[in-house]
Amino acid sequence: MLRNFWLVLKKHVGVAGYLSENHFKLGIFLEYDCDTSKQAFAEKSTTSYLRSDYQWLVWSQTHAFDSTHPDYNFDSDVTWATPNLHQGRVALFDAYKIDRLIVTPAGYWDSTRGITHRVKDQKYSSRSDLHGISFKAGIVVNVMPEDHIEDRLVSQTDRYTDSMARYHYALYTHLRDWFNFKMKLIVMDSYGYATANGSYNGLIGLLHSKEVELGISAVLIRHGRLKFVDYTAPTWLFCNPILFRHPKATAMPDALAQPFSAPVWLCCAACWLLVMVSLRFIVVLESRRQQTASDQTWSTACITIVEVIAEQGAEVSHKWTSWRVLFLFALVQAVILNNYYGASLVSSLVAPSTKTIRTVEDLIKSSLKVGYVNVSYNHDFFKTSSNPLIKKLYSKKVFPSSNSKPNVFSREVAVKKIKEEAFAIQAEAISLYPLIEDQFDESEKCSLAEVNAFPPNTVYSIIQKGSPYKKLFAFGLRALWERGLMKRQLHLWRPSPPQCYGANEVPGVELGAISLALVLLAAGTVTALAILVVECQLSHDRCCKRFILKPKYDKTIHRAKK
Repeated sequence: MLRNFWLVLKKHVGVAGYLSENHFKLGIFLEYDCDTSKQAFAEKSTTSYLRSDYQWLVWSQTHAFDSTHPDYNFDSDVTWATPNLHQGRVALFDAYKIDRLIVTPAGYWDSTRGITHRVKDQKYSSRSDLHGISFKAGIVVNVMPEDHIEDRLVSQTDRYTDSMARYHYALYTHLRDWFNFKMKLIVMDSYGYATANGSYNGLIGLLHSKEVELGISAVLIRHGRLKFVDYTAPTWLFCNPILFRHPKATAMPDALAQPFSAPVWLCCAACWLLVMVSLRFIVVLESRRQQTASDQTWSTACITIVEVIAEQGAEVSHKWTSWRVLFLFALVQAVILNNYYGASLVSSLVAPSTKTIRTVEDLIKSSLKVGYVNVSYNHDFFKTSSNPLIKKLYSKKVFPSSNSKPNVFSREVAVKKIKEEAFAIQAEAISLYPLIEDQFDESEKCSLAEVNAFPPNTVYSIIQKGSPYKKLFAFGLRALWERGLMKRQLHLWRPSPPQCYGANEVPGVELGAISLALVLLAAGTVTALAILVVECQLSHDRCCKRFILKPKYDKTIHRAKK
């Protein structure tokens, strides 16, 4: 046997050991005409050595190919070489098997031109005709009835129901027409998850037990699944966020102070204080130089600066130009500041409210209740997650100790709870978008928010472990992506998020937003009343002192004067 295999061997490694090692591609040359070589070829064909990992070049003086061995595969790389004495060259034939052995001319070799290949296309492009063979294909649906499943999967009625299943079925119908094969659909409701005994149920379990040959539905790549199924190509971005209507932001007590930052307020206060002192200084100086009586009190100066800020002008005017110039520039400053202040307040009223719930931790701290849609993968996400925040969310919000069962709902009930209650629902977003689009008004759509508890992941199409058709379907799905067919089907079957075009109602100003103005008014009123009490007391004391100090009227003295 050794003299018939031409191998470049490592030291101390035999032929059997070399073949058993893991190689990306291993080439084998076999001289077929002797009985030992025929026996070796027959043995290796029954132990999966005719799969695509091994490329065979079989030399025979008498055989163009040998059809007596039934263990060729669809992905076999077996080239038969036999001399053609009439043409003075060596003919090459490509041999593989679908439902029968197929041999096609692959080219020839001669001493002048060398090797001439007739197969110009990629290997699986040239083998794209599967001659109508039938595959048992598994597909997962969650809502759609199982009767007349093929008609339902292509129907435009309720096209966003089980959109992921419809989308993948559309991809495989493209492949079916291209590769010329048939599909017998087997419907199930589970993608396949590990059971207590280490096996898998659902689609993955059926593929592993060979009850299903092809998986139409795509799944996430997980380490435990790798030994049960093979993955072909990425097909779908799976987004499974937590959706909710964001609570309205509570009006802050300092809303009226927010247009300006603290340094700006301090700078303005310093400028106003400087203007007030300067105006009073000019008034005092004018009164002394001009010998005029004018109000030189601090209260008058304070009222003047309030008139400046309110852009109301001055109640008392002074003749000196310096006073008027300073007052004019103080008014200009007030106009500029008031424009910025007013514009900032208006924009804060019409702008969307700030989203304060952005992470899972924010969601845990909020007053929202949390649940999830009753689908198999949602159960598995919470069950298998090792994230401590997800575990905390589940124990505090999804299944708190006060509940007898977790918050699990159907899609319809979940959307109703989002609309009418302070509830957050974890689900594949696209499964809820159509219901939200139909049932929510504009203001409710604008208040929608999402938190990615589980990061978006790409799902991959799957096939039976060790299937010879793995690379064919990977090639086909990649070709659909490159040629735009996958994108077209996405636009057809994947719903878009509900669009917010702006709520019709104008948001009202809440009491908390103007609380600062009310506090200032209340403080001023209380201060004024306190001063009034003090003034009344002082006025009463003065009256009493005048009455006591006033001299009494003496009648005897009056008579004596007369």
